[in-house]
Amino acid sequence: MRNEHGQAIAPWFATGPVLIVLCLLITGVLIASAVALVTYRYSGLGQRSTAATVNVFGAEAAARGWPARTPHAKPWPNVTQWSEWSVFGARRRIAWGAAPDGRSTSRQMESEFYGWPMPVVVHTQFWWPWNDPAWTTAAKPDTGLTLEPVGVIIDTLLFSVALWLVLFGPGVLRWFWRRHRRRCTECGYNLTGNVSGRCPECGTAIEAHPTRDAPS
Repeated sequence: MRNEHGQAIAPWFATGPVLIVLCLLITGVLIASAVALVTYRYSGLGQRSTAATVNVFGAEAAARGWPARTPHAKPWPNVTQWSEWSVFGARRRIAWGAAPDGRSTSRQMESEFYGWPMPVVVHTQFWWPWNDPAWTTAAKPDTGLTLEPVGVIIDTLLFSVALWLVLFGPGVLRWFWRRHRRRCTECGYNLTGNVSGRCPECGTAIEAHPTRDAPS
């Protein structure tokens, strides 16, 4: 599209693209954070009276591994039991590892993930033989709420794109449809045969197509 001076002009949805993108991303972050906080507050995962969604033992549990990174440099023993409770936007995973004698639990890890569609915040707690000098570490047994960078990025992008589609998608489709049908992109006036370079209805500068619109 060009104005009366032959200069290219952008459609309304292309003006201030950087500002639009920043606003959408900020809104996406706020939505992703709000979803994570709401699920953290109201998911009810703290009440484990219901049966676990998943509860496996032995080789299958070992294949799933620990829910999060262990707090020690040396590896923890293989997982012998792995359980998960899940609701919309939240899930809790608990794993147990047996002691070398195989008769008692020596390690336990509990991780809670909040956010949708990807977890945005994670809370992990660890249990190990704290009095064993061989397993001394400066790491804390409770991480508190921590951000999950991958989840923050993916959820922000998804919510931002969804918001853009809701706010600007219909206008973009209408603009392209009107342009394809040789109508004014602002008011929809039929411009077939118009070679003036301006919409006679609303005065918007238009791109003339002499070979296509000129009367024969």
